[in-house]
Amino acid sequence: MNPVTQKNVAAAAGVHPSSISLAFAGSPKIPAATRERILAAAKKLGYVRDPMLSALAEYRHAKRPASFRGVIGWLCHSTARYDWRTAPEYRQYFSGLQRKAAQLGYKVSVFDLADYRENSGRVMAVMRARDVRGVLICPQPVAGTSLALDFSGFAAVAMGYTVRTPTLNVISSHFFDSMEQIARQICARGYRRIGYAVPAEHNERLAGNYLAAYLLSQRRFPPEDRLEPYEAAPPTLGSFRRWLREQKPDALITVHYQVPGFLEELAVDVPRQLGVALVSVTERFREYAGIDEGCETIGGIAAEFVASLVEHGQFGLPAPARRLHVEGVWHEGKSLRPRVASDTALPGASGNASPK
Repeated sequence: MNPVTQKNVAAAAGVHPSSISLAFAGSPKIPAATRERILAAAKKLGYVRDPMLSALAEYRHAKRPASFRGVIGWLCHSTARYDWRTAPEYRQYFSGLQRKAAQLGYKVSVFDLADYRENSGRVMAVMRARDVRGVLICPQPVAGTSLALDFSGFAAVAMGYTVRTPTLNVISSHFFDSMEQIARQICARGYRRIGYAVPAEHNERLAGNYLAAYLLSQRRFPPEDRLEPYEAAPPTLGSFRRWLREQKPDALITVHYQVPGFLEELAVDVPRQLGVALVSVTERFREYAGIDEGCETIGGIAAEFVASLVEHGQFGLPAPARRLHVEGVWHEGKSLRPRVASDTALPGASGNASPK
């Protein structure tokens, strides 16, 4: 059986053969309705793009300045208590997104659900009218958010895990790996009673990945060194003080807000009395040790993710959804004492029942 060609697809869709490559590239040079008709015809005929021709086209494209290829929508939701522009990680996501999108030939436009309170679905009509093909969803104000929006005709990717429904493609920092990196680094400095103080709301926003990795690492310690995590909701100075007295940690894994302020109010000497590592080190807290998530890099990879979906005509709700996790890197800081171990193995990771 002869392979299906672009000419076959063009004949089935009733278009000129030159329109086929434009449709798969998500080019704004052809109407959205025509693009959908071409993609539907290609799927029906079982057309598969030649990888060598695709690679050649990408090479030629890379040798010349990127021409305009379309719009990526940044879908956010501002509230009185939440504005993504105030979160350093989200600002860096957006900055990385804009930079990489421009290199790929895309413009980024912001669409705020707060502007469509009376009819949230209208935002999708507006994006269609502006020929938005890819949508990157900013972390939402509340964990477990349901977006009653029609994503048909869009290549959609959510940043992080705040969107519960519908099931979308996701890109995020590798939260589970970050926690394991931190645990190894802390152990390499001789700490053994490692505490965990991450607000419950933060845990929920990240689908419990930090907490799951922490609890797993605790199983590698002897029972006397296993600590109960601090998960008060909301966190308060009083409850945190009681937790410190009861659990007696010698090191602490936490976030860059609330808890560092508690430590200052309690006059805890970091790192002499308590070593501290942050799950995400922001610009304001560069003196702390912890994980640098590389949020601008994640934003750039997100742009590539969305652009790839658009180019391959993968619109609508994904089946199955993809999860793209980007590993962070260890950031050395003054909030932990120097390393005393040559390796970063956790207790029991090599068959030991307890730390040496």
